[in-house]
Amino acid sequence: MFLLYEREISWTPAVDIYEEKEKWLVFVELPGVPSDDIDITVFPESVLVKGIKTPPARALSAEKIEIYTGYFQRRISILGRINIDAVTASLKDGVLSIVLPFEEQESIKISVDIPGEPIEIEKGD
Repeated sequence: MFLLYEREISWTPAVDIYEEKEKWLVFVELPGVPSDDIDITVFPESVLVKGIKTPPARALSAEKIEIYTGYFQRRISILGRINIDAVTASLKDGVLSIVLPFEEQESIKISVDIPGEPIEIEKGD
């Protein structure tokens, strides 16, 4: 792939995030960007999508240019932990779909410490 940190970010893609029963669904708008030009890095609580959108080759000089091209980057933070080993992604019709399964977490219950009384801690599943 490529290192984006050494280049200037030209644009930021739009993102939608949905939460389902055991996963988050992330949709990133990337029309005209081939999958080979997209780099996805998954962290325990976020996803980094970066890449490059190259402008179409044109033989004529442009009168007006409104389509974003160049390097892009988007960090998507998630409220919870991601099961990094189970993440999947696909690109269809200019939309990158990323499935981020929840990481199962063990919960604990902690009681308030009252002076002179012991602290009660209970581990849960």
